[in-house]
Amino acid sequence: MGDAVTPKVVVFALLSVLTLFGSVISPVFGQESCVTAQCHAVMGQAKFVHGPVAGGECVVCHEETGKAHPGRKGAFKPAARGSELCYFCHDSKTAGKGHAHPILEQGCTPCHSPHQSNHKNLLYQPGNTLCYMCHEEKAAKEHRHPILDDGCLTCHDPHAGKKKGMLEETGAPLCLSCHDDPRKAKKHLHPPVADGDCTSCHDPHVGKAKGMLIEAGSALCTQCHDDKTAGKKSVHPIVEDGCGNCHNPHGGNEKGMLPARGAKLCYQCHDSKTAGMKFPHPPVADGDCTSCHDPHAGPGRGMTVAAGADLCEMCHDSKRAGKKNLHPPVAEGDCTACHGPHGGKARNLLPASGDLLCAECHDVAEKAAAAPVKHDGLEGGCATCHDAHGTGERKLLTGKGGAVCFQCHDTIEAQIKAAKSQHAPVAEGDCGACHNPHGSVHRAILREAFPEDFYAGYDERAYALCFGCHDSLLAKFERTSEATGFRNGDRSLHYLHVNRPVKGRTCKSCHGVHGADQPRLIQSRVPHFGSWEIPIQYTPTKNGATCLVGCHKPKTYDRVRPVKYK
Repeated sequence: MGDAVTPKVVVFALLSVLTLFGSVISPVFGQESCVTAQCHAVMGQAKFVHGPVAGGECVVCHEETGKAHPGRKGAFKPAARGSELCYFCHDSKTAGKGHAHPILEQGCTPCHSPHQSNHKNLLYQPGNTLCYMCHEEKAAKEHRHPILDDGCLTCHDPHAGKKKGMLEETGAPLCLSCHDDPRKAKKHLHPPVADGDCTSCHDPHVGKAKGMLIEAGSALCTQCHDDKTAGKKSVHPIVEDGCGNCHNPHGGNEKGMLPARGAKLCYQCHDSKTAGMKFPHPPVADGDCTSCHDPHAGPGRGMTVAAGADLCEMCHDSKRAGKKNLHPPVAEGDCTACHGPHGGKARNLLPASGDLLCAECHDVAEKAAAAPVKHDGLEGGCATCHDAHGTGERKLLTGKGGAVCFQCHDTIEAQIKAAKSQHAPVAEGDCGACHNPHGSVHRAILREAFPEDFYAGYDERAYALCFGCHDSLLAKFERTSEATGFRNGDRSLHYLHVNRPVKGRTCKSCHGVHGADQPRLIQSRVPHFGSWEIPIQYTPTKNGATCLVGCHKPKTYDRVRPVKYK
């Protein structure tokens, strides 16, 4: 005997024959077909007709209940419940699959018409339109998965699948059936990518941003990662466009899924900071931009990890601590006013060396360079006397008062220390009262005119330096009661010595300009008269003094009781 013929095979054979001949009239328990001009006339009129309907075999699916028909409801009932009815003829669509379409609990008819349809497989609607009868429509035009144009069934099995959502696969195995594997040749993978969880970032249907991303820009990343810009004053502009400008969202050969490390990454957008720099900042030379800059955001301008001098003092000793008088940029914490943060053409990351640097802000340096009489100390630049950051001394001097000058002028320092009387500015350490340390039109870088020779015809303008502090009337009039203390009665002895048309004695004939070994800055031996040092013995009295000088006999003067001479 041959193989046994199953009932299902018999039913299919019968339906095939009925459909082939298009019969719509057949006996049903001795009765006419359900499809007549008077009853169920629409059946069989659609483009696609279910086989039993086409063959007029309603009893394949329906069975009588014993109630009269037509005329009363309930005369027929399905031959089986839900999908079991369909499985009389069709194979199960869920067998062996763990995740069935929930709608199948109601049977096949929520999606398939049991009688006829104008759509293939007796569906109520074609393609995605059918799915959207229950599911939210994925109709957005932008950021929509292109595969949706081919229909939901490209990814989902409409009946059941091995995985949740009636999918045959989930995660990366599903996506990689169409897309290239983003994990290939990447040393460092984004953890979701390594886990094959594409939907952590991508919506499989429609996203808010390109690539069906669930959020746009950095908002996507901050769903898992801390916001790198929160509370930061200066934000890297490219971060505002999204983290993907620097980080590959899937993976990369560098840590952090970066395409390159250090300066190589930064220079993909920024110009090289070492070009033309003879003296680059060591971190810049090493390509370590993140020593100073936070690549996301920072408290300082340019995303620096600290603001102003606080950044520099992370590596360098503070130039501000404990100092009262500071260079204004230093006091403001603006090291970059002088130093290039990336490098410079001169040492110490400076844009220029010596006076050229100072002259960018201070015109005194430029004036000093143009002065007819130059301070020899300026050959070493402003730093010879000034500290560029600050020392606690006025004008950023490297020492207190005249101590700065005595670093070079040690001979004068010794004379001053040995002097019994000192010129008041010298005693106060204020060399600048008489000398312009940057340069002058007068000899010895004096601020004003002062006679150079032992003798000089009297001209008040020639003593402009002295008369800046002293009364100019002391030598102007032959008699005075108050312009000078060097007088016999009211006869001005300054006038007697100085105010002559040709051979007036200049101040240096008696006085040491810095100090002397006798009171009133009077020198015991006066140089400048050829090879002879004129001796002077000065003996002060209550109202005057006696002078024993090599050029005349002893002379005594008294302001109250004038001495009479023949």
